[in-house]
Amino acid sequence: MAALVAGVPWLCAPIVLGTLAVLAFVDPAKHSTHPRFVPGRPSFQRKRRDQQCQDDWYVTISAPSSGQSLDVAFLIRKSGGKHRNNEGAYILVLDYAAMVIFYYRYELSEVRIPTAQGEGLEFAIEIGGNSFTSEGLELRLPRTRYWGRELGDHSNDARLDALGGVPELLEVSATYADKGPNHPYNWFQQSIMGLMTLIPFNTFFPDILISNASVSGYWRGPMGRVDFHPVTHRAYMERYHGTGFPSSWIWGGCQQWSEPSVRASLVFGIVYEKGKMPGAGWSFGLQLDDAFYSFSPGHFGTLHDFTFTEVDGVREIHAEASDARGNRLVFDCVGARASESLVVYGIEDKSFEVGKILDHGCAGSICASLHVDGRQVWRAESLNPAFEFTGDYHGVYAKLREQLGRS
Repeated sequence: MAALVAGVPWLCAPIVLGTLAVLAFVDPAKHSTHPRFVPGRPSFQRKRRDQQCQDDWYVTISAPSSGQSLDVAFLIRKSGGKHRNNEGAYILVLDYAAMVIFYYRYELSEVRIPTAQGEGLEFAIEIGGNSFTSEGLELRLPRTRYWGRELGDHSNDARLDALGGVPELLEVSATYADKGPNHPYNWFQQSIMGLMTLIPFNTFFPDILISNASVSGYWRGPMGRVDFHPVTHRAYMERYHGTGFPSSWIWGGCQQWSEPSVRASLVFGIVYEKGKMPGAGWSFGLQLDDAFYSFSPGHFGTLHDFTFTEVDGVREIHAEASDARGNRLVFDCVGARASESLVVYGIEDKSFEVGKILDHGCAGSICASLHVDGRQVWRAESLNPAFEFTGDYHGVYAKLREQLGRS
């Protein structure tokens, strides 16, 4: 028996060494979404001609009033096989003052991902000379690049026409400062997913680029010029990339709170794709002043409760989760009515054809609290949260409840 026990470390050695070897030579762009691990050449350029992939970068610039808020998305689509009609790069601007969405299209050859560290940036991407970086956002979008009329979104077209049509030039200039912390990064915690990032055959990699930052600058759209003020405007940035995206999810977040002296950012998401995912994935993150709390299962977080109801278009959520240290997050949400939200026409997963609908609402409320060592250390009401209810989100919720052992 003693000899057998003594031999156990030697039996384990090949497994340990093999694991370390895999981690040492793994492709960082495939297994990490954090920009410090992303090479200068974007992943869509490294894929074979017949492989599809997408790389999406999002920033939300919010204010206490939704009328001074906007979202910007840089979307890259490389289509595989025969579906090449919508291959390219897209810039979307969601204008909550006018309640309209602007869609602009560019060619893949017009995409540039600079060597960020060499240019003093944590991350950077450019489409047609428009830049999305860790330090700011610079957009000059001419009417000649507008592509939204091809989507068949007649409601959005009608709202644009009522405002005088697409502006000759849509401008956004934003600079970020006072950035909040993100979750820690290393080989075993390469994204908000934590260890879940290392699951074999994973095709979907989400991450938080900036949890919270103050914003200065301006944007000029159909309603005229809106100035960003560092005291009132906050930025939140995400990135999603991979070869296969889920089509259904529930997402919410907020950086504006009733207690202005506290700098906080709350984000939560649940996703499930029947036939592609063994179960529903979930992740909650809370940035509070100089700390970041991750409640992802990949960071050994535990989901204690999640309930969702929808009555007459009003969606309500209650959630409770704890992190690896036992800190507990509790939040309650009231989501937007359909009439108070923007509907975004996106790019579908398999064919990359236009048609996926994203119900992106800016109306609603969140009440959140954080408990440390059994004591409530923070509680606040949101001022201007955002929610997304996409695809079969009822199926997402049903799968999550099944995993929790609830009916």
